[in-house]
Amino acid sequence: MASEEKLFQHHIVSFLESGGTPYVRRDLFLRMELPEQCPALAQVCQNQPAQTVPLHWHPGAELLYSQQGEVTVLIDGEEHLLRPGDFLLISCYALHVLIPKDPAEGHDLLSVSLLPRCLGPDRSALSIDRDAPGASAAAVAQMQSLCQQLRQQAEQEQADPDQAAAVSETLAAILHQIDAHFCTGERRSSEGNSRLFEALLYLEENYQENLTTRSVSSYFGYSREYFCRLFKRHSNQTFKQYLTELRLNAALRQLRTTDHGVGQIGMDCGFPDEKTFFAAFKRRAGMTPSQYRAQLQALSTWD
Repeated sequence: MASEEKLFQHHIVSFLESGGTPYVRRDLFLRMELPEQCPALAQVCQNQPAQTVPLHWHPGAELLYSQQGEVTVLIDGEEHLLRPGDFLLISCYALHVLIPKDPAEGHDLLSVSLLPRCLGPDRSALSIDRDAPGASAAAVAQMQSLCQQLRQQAEQEQADPDQAAAVSETLAAILHQIDAHFCTGERRSSEGNSRLFEALLYLEENYQENLTTRSVSSYFGYSREYFCRLFKRHSNQTFKQYLTELRLNAALRQLRTTDHGVGQIGMDCGFPDEKTFFAAFKRRAGMTPSQYRAQLQALSTWD
């Protein structure tokens, strides 16, 4: 196991934020800039209330397992339901969104992101699917068992670093199962989504600006109507809703990490005025920006 232990070094990250930001972070998930010795990123996401994870993509494949909470997952515009005790597989470069069925219930999700180098050059370009033709009922049951095992080991490993070798062994078994049973054999091309990838990156880098559906669609050579349909099909959100989420995520980060005035934060994150910022923030977090910051400060003082 020495070689596998070295290959499958990983990170386990728990997110236990109440009303916090979704766990997709551009530096990890879009660019997947992980250490060379870390081809797999295993993360546990626990949110109460459950958070929608907005439209995103990454060059590696992803395994999702739900321990608690039903989640609708849109993968390249196709809807899948992830139930507790089950898993989904997402191919490299697939556009996807996670939408909790009942946000008030909260969720406990295990996400295992697999870099292309982890799958190998012959496999990273193939589609992977829970319902692949070679996926028998026994193979599905085995994957469900391995995912549950990994979720338990992830929790144990936080308290006992000696569990790292066991986690690595389970990750190796999961990769073997994906390779043996869940590759469809179909070559996957990212060309169809490439312009939308570029649009998402453009929004990430320019959300502070005065962006409109018309200006962005024109910038990328789309008609406004086509761009709206394309965006809605892949994200289950309108362009305006997605842009608002980007700005709110940026505002949440600033509220946690700076002492800037809340009104100034809203303006810095691209909201046209304080009133619009405060209304959007309260819809999202159930409290005003000032109340959110006060809650964080109280928790910090308590710790």
